Amino acid sequence: MSAQQSHSGISKEAERRRQDGHQREEQKKQKKLKTKDLKMLAIKLSSCSMYSLGVYLDLPIDNIKVICGGVYTPVDAAFLALELWQKRQKETVTVGTLREVFALTMPECGDQEDDEEIEEEYREKNTICAQIGLDRERIGQVLENRADTDGVTNEILMDVAFVIQEDFLLENVAVLFLDLEKEDVVKNTRIRHVDHEIAKVEKILTMWQNADCDRNTPHRLMAILERARENGCPTEKAQKYLETKLE
Repeated sequence: MSAQQSHSGISKEAERRRQDGHQREEQKKQKKLKTKDLKMLAIKLSSCSMYSLGVYLDLPIDNIKVICGGVYTPVDAAFLALELWQKRQKETVTVGTLREVFALTMPECGDQEDDEEIEEEYREKNTICAQIGLDRERIGQVLENRADTDGVTNEILMDVAFVIQEDFLLENVAVLFLDLEKEDVVKNTRIRHVDHEIAKVEKILTMWQNADCDRNTPHRLMAILERARENGCPTEKAQKYLETKLE
């Protein structure tokens, strides 16, 4: 056998191995979670907010509401208040709108008298934020790297909800910044039945996986849970379990 033929044979073998390795990686990525896996993940995610899981999994809000059945965590209550505020706005809510609402930027105005009034309102909002303990810096970080003209998604509202979820803070933000009534803020449920929560999470995960089996893989779920964890969702145990499925 000539040196050229030998080199050609080695090249083909190397290419075959490369393709086999690539195929194995793709199979890992496309592996669908089994019912047992979904149940195990549901147990490990049962302490999470149902709305936060549903929103980060990009499920329709109406579907999440049906699954939750009137049981709310503080984060759920905060998200629903923000969603109600968004629905009541006459114009499309943008990132710029949120920045103005939380006094992260001061609205522009051409009239001197109006300018003075706006500046006074801006200073007053700053004072109120400090008095009620609103962490505007965290809200600013949520909106960071977004243009004022960007639309506000459910995911952005959920990120803000994690910042304003405390009972006393949420009520003040709802009334003073969102123009809502106290009665508009749903009461979070102190007593939650763990077995019911597990069943709800399983429904949410199953709905997400079945919505697009090719796209909604364990790898993608891992990335989504990491995104949720960064905002305060206790997803660590579920992520550790998922890691065993990705090996």
